[in-house]
Amino acid sequence: MKLSEESKKEVEDFLQQIIRWFCHHPEDARIKILEGTISSIIEIYPHPEDVGAMIGRGGAVAIGIRKLIGAYSRVIDHRMHPEIVEGPKNNRRRRQRRREMET
Repeated sequence: MKLSEESKKEVEDFLQQIIRWFCHHPEDARIKILEGTISSIIEIYPHPEDVGAMIGRGGAVAIGIRKLIGAYSRVIDHRMHPEIVEGPKNNRRRRQRRREMET
């Protein structure tokens, strides 16, 4: 089951609000949703100076985002996996997950 446009918009709006709360450069942040039939990956690209704020101390903010998105994904019956993309060092892992989504 594909993610509906309404659900996509709700997730993007929710994440934009979180970005506004935690980031110093919210205008530079981007959100990209990679859709699959069963699940989707939500890539969050914060400004390089805001990566630490999006992850939080001990990963608290990232864990909170995962839990909230996970709860919403159960409501709409479509798994969503948020990822905070830190930069080029994660490229290999992202490419591997994209390949998995395509198959």
